[in-house]
Amino acid sequence: MSLFDPIIDLLGECWNGFNRMHRGGLGESPRGLADYRRNRWIVGGALVLLGIISIAVWLISRP
Repeated sequence: MSLFDPIIDLLGECWNGFNRMHRGGLGESPRGLADYRRNRWIVGGALVLLGIISIAVWLISRP
């Protein structure tokens, strides 16, 4: 188990919820829309964090 496995699992769960919403399955549970909004924030935050880390690594690795 690597350090990133929990993050990858969480992003996978969010992606599955996103796909379910676009297939019309959002009404399957009363919390469908709330889960979608939570997942959207998690995925967006993860992408922003990945961008920040990428820029930091790029700045550190410059000669």
